[in-house]
Amino acid sequence: MSLPTSDLDSPQTARPPVRQTPARERSSLAELATRARQSWRRHAQNLLGRQLSSGFTSLLVHATVLLILAAVVRVPDRPVSLPMRTEVEGDGGGSGDFDGAMSAAPLPGPDVAPDAIAVDPALASREVEIKEALPERSVALVLPQGIVPPQSTVPSENIVPSENIVRAAVENIEPPADSAAEPAAKSVPITAENPPRADLVGHLASGGGFEGRVGAKRGELLRQWGGTVASEEAVERGLGWLALHQRADGSWNFNHQNETCNGYCRDPGNYHSTTAATGLALLPFLGAGHTQKDGEHRAVVAKGIYYLGNQMVLTPQGGDVQDGSMYGQGIASIALCEAYAMTKDEALKPFAQSAIDFIVSAQDPKGGGWRYTPGAPGDTTMLGWQLMALKSGKLAGLKVPYETLRLVEKFLDSVQTDYGAGYGYLTPEKRQTTTAVGLLCRMYTGWPRNRDAIIRGVGYLDHHGPDEHDMYFNYYSTQVLHHFGGAPWQRWNEKMRERLIATQGRAGHENGSWYFPDEHGTVGGRLYITAMAIMTLEVYYRHMPLYGAAALGR
Repeated sequence: MSLPTSDLDSPQTARPPVRQTPARERSSLAELATRARQSWRRHAQNLLGRQLSSGFTSLLVHATVLLILAAVVRVPDRPVSLPMRTEVEGDGGGSGDFDGAMSAAPLPGPDVAPDAIAVDPALASREVEIKEALPERSVALVLPQGIVPPQSTVPSENIVPSENIVRAAVENIEPPADSAAEPAAKSVPITAENPPRADLVGHLASGGGFEGRVGAKRGELLRQWGGTVASEEAVERGLGWLALHQRADGSWNFNHQNETCNGYCRDPGNYHSTTAATGLALLPFLGAGHTQKDGEHRAVVAKGIYYLGNQMVLTPQGGDVQDGSMYGQGIASIALCEAYAMTKDEALKPFAQSAIDFIVSAQDPKGGGWRYTPGAPGDTTMLGWQLMALKSGKLAGLKVPYETLRLVEKFLDSVQTDYGAGYGYLTPEKRQTTTAVGLLCRMYTGWPRNRDAIIRGVGYLDHHGPDEHDMYFNYYSTQVLHHFGGAPWQRWNEKMRERLIATQGRAGHENGSWYFPDEHGTVGGRLYITAMAIMTLEVYYRHMPLYGAAALGR
């Protein structure tokens, strides 16, 4: 079979023969074509000249407009990060795409020369929108007059606590009288006849304030809850070590060997967030009553608070002090809120409120938790730091939305087991550390001391006892047992207190510090372990008890 022929090859539609052009006619046509090309070339040149002239005039006009805009449009006072979409990898939970993560690229700051900024009218309009959405701040956070950077020191064999601080703190402390241990509260399960107190559901429990950190109240609480002269001396030695490892800009770093230490202390951490390290180092000072206004460590605290305030990036979602992780946000926010609550320094209030606002906006709107990045589904350990920041903000008189706390309860419900006596990390199970975190969170969200789940959870922690290495577990469990009180607390306190006193470093540049090798210690290093150990020894007065008669309003 042959292929069909086209119509062009058909005899009926054959093309007429092509006429051959004579040589003379071809010459005339060539001359005509040459003249046509020359004419069009001249026309094109004239047209191009007119366009160039018009373009130059337009260029001058646009340049003038840009110069006017550059003079009128004001560059933001602080860097502003814009929302973007980000892929987030979870710990074994796959990846998720969400809105609300903050860009690491700020808009041009005040140090950028005006002629180096290409002003786009659309960008200028966006800047105005952002500035209008930012919280007003009529005051700036400045370093108090007379505060200078702490000086680096050589290794010391004799870092000792200030005698007058220790004496004032433990004045009139006497050994507890021999008496029968307080019986544990009777287990009262929640039933239809015995519902949880409605006024505490969805709210942060009252109590837990900071008024016990200074003065005669501190000595009274030490005596009442089992502190000793030796425990207070360990606290002061620990604060001395932290002060020596503060950097010149007021910050701390989990890799404590840089700048001030020069490698004299072992066991550096590798976690990158300087706001987390700085906030964590400040908390023990604040816990012992030192603020940016008062106390022998006033200069150290002032420099640290100044650093956190100047690291904050204002966004429409609030004040971002993450420095790479929501751990930084939560821990730095606690420090800012406590410093404000203890001093009522009005210059600090907008920073503390902005930090709380960012935490609120970063909460997972469905599950109610927090994770490493804003908006991601939460985990129990991250939630613990954010809730403590919200609690500190509430104690400081800052705004904490009711719905945020309701969502916290929703998350805790999603990871609890045994009706709330145990807690997992991402799923319902009873894990050692997350159970301690979950129980403390339940106490702060209003679960009463006689709730069956609280009593059984406390019994679980009491049975385990202080861990030899895991200070994360010890820190949270100590708070839970302290608020609960009674015989479980007395057993726990004696073991925990004496172990920390016995294991504190006492030689060379490590004098006053602690280090225990565990998964958290490897990441946070000696700085993290030391800060957690000091706060554990401050438990007697760092927060007022939650379950006193006044705390429950009964």
